[in-house]
Amino acid sequence: MKISTMPKDSAGKWAVYLSVLFVVLMVLKFTQAVRLPLPSPLIALFAIAGLVLSLISIFLHKGRAILLLIPVLVGLLVAAWTTAELMFPH
Repeated sequence: MKISTMPKDSAGKWAVYLSVLFVVLMVLKFTQAVRLPLPSPLIALFAIAGLVLSLISIFLHKGRAILLLIPVLVGLLVAAWTTAELMFPH
């Protein structure tokens, strides 16, 4: 089994791009470097979409790339954060 760095299929590539976009937008939003008109839940949808696309790439297209771990980890973190916020609001 050969493991590559970047995914070969389009679902895997989109998953990586969406996760990187999520991280960049959240860093910009929290540092207040640029005033973003996007709400955080909308930005979080990029991470969830990256999670779904990475799971599609892994299970349906048999994607075996190192960078497919990033969307999975980021998407699971956002899903856990959202679940915790819904269960224990403050």
